[in-house]
Amino acid sequence: MTKRICVIGYGSAGLVAVKTLQDLPIELRRDYDVVIYEGREALGGVWLPEEHIRPAPDLPMTGIYPDLRANTPVNMMTYPDLPFPKGTDLFPHHSKVLRYLQDYARIYSLEASGQTVLKASPYCSSDGSSAASRESLETGATSISSLPPQHHVQTDSATRPAQFILHPLKKSGTQWAVTTVHNPPYKGASPAQTAVRSASKHDEDDVDKPDNLREMTEHFDHVIVATGHFHYPSIPHWPGEQDWLDSTPPSAAYQRRIMHSGAYRGPQDFEDQIVLVLGSGPSGLDGALQIRRYARKVYHSYNPSVKLSPQWPFERKVKISHFTREYIVFLDGSSLDDVDTIYLGTGFEIHYPYLEAGGLVKRHTAFDLPGWDGMVDSNFYLRPLWEHTLSLSPLHPLTALSFIGIPMANSYRFSNAVQALLVAWTIARPDILPAREELFRQLETQEQATLAKGRPLEKLGHRMGDPAAGESEIYQTRVLEFLAQAGVPIDPALIEPLVLWRMEVRKDFWLCLRGWHRLEKLGMAQDWLKDTEGDEGYAQLTRRVIAWQKAWEKVHRAPQQEISGWD
Repeated sequence: MTKRICVIGYGSAGLVAVKTLQDLPIELRRDYDVVIYEGREALGGVWLPEEHIRPAPDLPMTGIYPDLRANTPVNMMTYPDLPFPKGTDLFPHHSKVLRYLQDYARIYSLEASGQTVLKASPYCSSDGSSAASRESLETGATSISSLPPQHHVQTDSATRPAQFILHPLKKSGTQWAVTTVHNPPYKGASPAQTAVRSASKHDEDDVDKPDNLREMTEHFDHVIVATGHFHYPSIPHWPGEQDWLDSTPPSAAYQRRIMHSGAYRGPQDFEDQIVLVLGSGPSGLDGALQIRRYARKVYHSYNPSVKLSPQWPFERKVKISHFTREYIVFLDGSSLDDVDTIYLGTGFEIHYPYLEAGGLVKRHTAFDLPGWDGMVDSNFYLRPLWEHTLSLSPLHPLTALSFIGIPMANSYRFSNAVQALLVAWTIARPDILPAREELFRQLETQEQATLAKGRPLEKLGHRMGDPAAGESEIYQTRVLEFLAQAGVPIDPALIEPLVLWRMEVRKDFWLCLRGWHRLEKLGMAQDWLKDTEGDEGYAQLTRRVIAWQKAWEKVHRAPQQEISGWD
């Protein structure tokens, strides 16, 4: 009997999900029918640039900007079965990462053929989300509403390219039904424009009539959510911020604004402005360094526990306390009245509005909700997921709903590949899983270990933690060993050698980044890259860069926790 599998998202996680299903023994997958729903015009996920930016209040489909470079060494971004091409920069430009994903799809015949069908998926708007903000929480995800007693997924507006309806079926042989309602492009739109079209009004003659909508329903046994976690911006709010935004002085050259890094497209948009950058993660550091090339002045607000170089070229501010009509007031009592733009380098959250509105997920910071057996999303932690992958909700059978790409602060593509193995083999052989109650006990044990380290689940439950402790590698090894003990053929090379050097790189990540940054400024990077290829070659290169930078910092007494970004 045919087993139908729906994969939502065709970026890094979706690609390896389909590849791993394809790699199952033929006797297990002979009757599989795999369908991919992707909201962009091509594969690539967040690494696919956006030609036409969706105007406010919508967020862009991706945070990619022209000068973006990966903030992870290239050997931490590979799938286990395909290295990056010879000579790729250690911290490559985003176009190289997209080309790698495209090569992966081409080499392994994942583009669109046979059992793999690329379809349009919908977009979600703030109207379908309980966390609407000044920038609509819109990405290439789907949105769900509920029509009791079944769960449905749908979008809110006919301006979207498609509607997407997902609901459990209790009286049929399948678990899910997916209905797409396609809206033909408005007149004069290119495919790219259609994919990123905003919710703004168009003249009546330019909009296709509702009676042109095309509806199609398909049934599935399993749904794999592979949309990652770089879609929904984490946007803090403060008392008085709207009054400040509405009170731009008449003499000011620029309208006050607050923008998230996901909408950043280049420093030229900040020419002659005074900018306050929030955050000391990659988007905060890169944003500050790039914006200063055009801005009149840049302030930088970040956590006091973060140690930056004494040469860090910005006036430091502590965290924001509140706003008045004239001032941004900080926790230390200081204030600013000259800021034009606040740039939020505050990262992203995980949201599944299609599961929320469908009655499968509730948004809350407390996980033990009386009378609730479904999943809970705290904005950063989705529970209960076994090994961050399989939903343990009793509202559907085990393996019916799974997630790939949620774990953070790890080797993303390697982690995606490990999760894909878990998903593919538990779909093929659900008998290898212990009972749901045992899986839940294991989850609780792991959660208690996280809490014992002083990390709150609601904020850091999916973060792999201290690189020096090798938590990411321990997690990946634990999943692989579970599969191996269940009789799944696992290449031993996936466990021992890779774990050791990935732990090495993660432990000394900032040294590696600072070293490579310095090599580029000295014009030495290309010489160091010469003839470097394969995982082992890049492992040797990273060790060499780390040792070189460590020796330099010892001689020059540079701060060991100095952080460097791309300027």
